[in-house]
Amino acid sequence: MIKKINKRGQIELSFGMIFSIIIIIALVATAFYAISYFFKLGKCAQSGLFYKDLEEEIEKAWASEITQKTFSGTIPGSVDKVCFGGLEQDFSDYDEEHRAIERVFRNSANNLFLYKPESACSKDSASYNLKHAKTARFFCVKSDDGKVEIVISKDSTDALATIAKGE
Repeated sequence: MIKKINKRGQIELSFGMIFSIIIIIALVATAFYAISYFFKLGKCAQSGLFYKDLEEEIEKAWASEITQKTFSGTIPGSVDKVCFGGLEQDFSDYDEEHRAIERVFRNSANNLFLYKPESACSKDSASYNLKHAKTARFFCVKSDDGKVEIVISKDSTDALATIAKGE
């Protein structure tokens, strides 16, 4: 006589085990959120430090009689270019950049813009107003692994420091 044996697979998890799995998933999700938040915060801080350092160098140049120096600053790696000048200035060599910036910052009085604006940590941190600085025309400086170089100069007859593209 052959006996028929019924085999069933059955997984029995206690309430404690299920609750532990849910807690672990929640902790992992929270950790990923916190890490991404701090990376974004670091990007914002790096932009702010770039603005502060550049503003300090421009203030030194503006306060001096005659100056010509190259400023080297660090920007977040996600930023392709840093653009200088008013949106109403001649932009013939930088049409694509100017259009993208003008779309976001229409009627802005700022004279420094991070390109592409969406690569900055927020819209507010993607532009800045440099006091005591002017440019002859709108121009952009390409980022080289987060490094940007510009020339700051001032002559004895100038009221403002002039920012130009570094070579």
